[in-house]
Amino acid sequence: MGPVFRHLPRSLVRFPDPMPVPSIDPAKWLKRVQPSAVPRVQLYCLAYAGGGASVYRPWKEGLPADIQVNAVQLPGHEERLMEPPIECARAAGAALAEVIESDRTGPYALFGYSMGALVAFEAARELRRRGVPAPQHLFAAAMRAPQVPPTNAGLHALPEDEFLAEVGRRYEAVPAEVVAEPDLLALLLPTLRADMAVCDTYTFSEEPRLECPVSVLAGEGDANITPEQLRGWGEVGVGPAEEHWFPGGHFFMRDQLAEVHAVVIAGLQGAGA
Repeated sequence: MGPVFRHLPRSLVRFPDPMPVPSIDPAKWLKRVQPSAVPRVQLYCLAYAGGGASVYRPWKEGLPADIQVNAVQLPGHEERLMEPPIECARAAGAALAEVIESDRTGPYALFGYSMGALVAFEAARELRRRGVPAPQHLFAAAMRAPQVPPTNAGLHALPEDEFLAEVGRRYEAVPAEVVAEPDLLALLLPTLRADMAVCDTYTFSEEPRLECPVSVLAGEGDANITPEQLRGWGEVGVGPAEEHWFPGGHFFMRDQLAEVHAVVIAGLQGAGA
């Protein structure tokens, strides 16, 4: 974040206008993984490219009962497979911001994994444009800081064989049984390409820092990001970002869920008090 925005009074800072989005039904967008009748904080969780709300199904256990866990289901994913997927992080963030604005009943937080971290970041910015209070915390996992240019530019537009080979090499994200079924692959490929486009085509715009702390989570063996690419997260929120490193690669959360939950619990301690 450049120094210009840091020192201007909020009354003098012009935020971009909110993005126009169609009316959205939160019931289609949110899965209550861990319901809470009177939540202390509502946590909205976004999956990685190609993933859907089911990624957060294991989160029904492991967090305090007063944290309501809401897994976000973007268009084009899982039971929304027949809907056109969103190819732009800011557009996805704007749509999610509308969902959160209508769903939240009090303090809330955002957790985004890989692609989901960019969408969560843009949702937080869009919520600010709408005058919604800042989230209690932003958790960004397995994703470079938003200011860092994409290293995979053009990946989403590669011919099918090259696209699948490169995605498999980088992320091990396309199961062999899916590749072996042409009809199934034809259904899933547009969503995976759109998700990769969210990451590939993302362009950071200068705005004031978010008024919330940021925690960064990453796998020690993730070849897709470097410590230097993560440090910029400390320039988009309140204070320096906390970094948490875990054994494993890009999908470290699969084997380190209890440790990830510990980071979330610590980050939300005192939220809603």
